[in-house]
Amino acid sequence: MQLAITRDQADKRGVFGGHKGVEFSLYVELRLTLEERQLVDRYKLNMYTLTYTNYNGQRVPQITVDQAVRGVSQTMSGVETLVSNERIIKEAAEDFKLLLDVARSFGGEEIVEIGDRQVVHEAP
Repeated sequence: MQLAITRDQADKRGVFGGHKGVEFSLYVELRLTLEERQLVDRYKLNMYTLTYTNYNGQRVPQITVDQAVRGVSQTMSGVETLVSNERIIKEAAEDFKLLLDVARSFGGEEIVEIGDRQVVHEAP
């Protein structure tokens, strides 16, 4: 799985051509391997929500797996928002990768090595 990210900026102009600041854009595209696409199809994860937004106090789905695979573009007025949105989509893609890893593991066995924990006792 890969997450392709493209950042861009453009000057905003007023009606009479005056400079009105800078507008930023973020384009993300989730690139799945053939095996990952098959897992998405098998477990019907196309509509799995990667990111949410708040609208009138309600948590509303923003980007689904299907949309991310096709590519999503966002425009914003602040670079801080761009950085925040980029961080959110990266974390969402990492979480989705974990979900696919779990889906891939059905029918198998996972061995987790449990080490000894050292317990420190303090004298009274």
